[in-house]
Amino acid sequence: MQDQDLAIDLSRVSTIAWKHKRIFILLTLVGILAGGAIYAFLPRTYESTVVMLPVSPLGADRASPLDQVLNASGLGATGGSAITFYVEFVNSFDLHASFLSQNNYVSEFLEEVDFQKLPKEARKEPLWSAVKKFQKSMSVSHDRRTNVLTVSCRHQNRDFAAELANKFAAFSNALIQKRELEKLQRQVAYIESLLDEETISERRQVLLNIMEKSISRSNIISSDKEFAFRIIDYAVPDYGNDIVGMIIFVSLFGGLGFLVSIVVVLWVHFGRTGVGATPTT
Repeated sequence: MQDQDLAIDLSRVSTIAWKHKRIFILLTLVGILAGGAIYAFLPRTYESTVVMLPVSPLGADRASPLDQVLNASGLGATGGSAITFYVEFVNSFDLHASFLSQNNYVSEFLEEVDFQKLPKEARKEPLWSAVKKFQKSMSVSHDRRTNVLTVSCRHQNRDFAAELANKFAAFSNALIQKRELEKLQRQVAYIESLLDEETISERRQVLLNIMEKSISRSNIISSDKEFAFRIIDYAVPDYGNDIVGMIIFVSLFGGLGFLVSIVVVLWVHFGRTGVGATPTT
């Protein structure tokens, strides 16, 4: 008897559902469209990542006695571990400040301030604020096993996030290269000053050999486009999260529309038939 009643109820439910199928379809479609529209206008943050492998051309771990003297004078190549230097450099405030100011990105991170219109003496504080905001939107990780550096940049514009990561990697490389060349130039100038005072021919020859190596090294560094970092994987615009997010939103709102359609059908059908109402005589 119960099975028969259940079969009758299911048959009745299917009949009601088919009768009001347009309501189910309409409200489900409305939910899907609403989910897509809300997601389209919802502010989102995109992340793009550039992967770099630091190289060690500085030879700091094999410094000669003269290099050690130059390093102590602030004229030599960067001392200590080159990898450690690169990691600290990429995370440094000075690099971030130079990157933002030289690429005209300060205003991008300070929308309420037009950095370029500020007088020079008033640019320090906005630049500091812009760097702090930039540092919150980027992260650097270092894999000690492979020495790979990963730089991730986040922004509401996916294309700008990728541009930011790639330009930051290129700028870091170029700035390290520039500073190393400047140090080599100071080395050469320092050796030239020693040559002016040196009268012993053997010592002069040693200094000339060192200067020649410095000049040769300077020429090599100038022609090396990946002096400090070798780019393993360039940053690309993040489209993957858009697809996943759209599917989630459309599914949720489509399901919500379907649930609303059930309530509407129940109200329309049983409201018309008066089911549940107390019969009157």
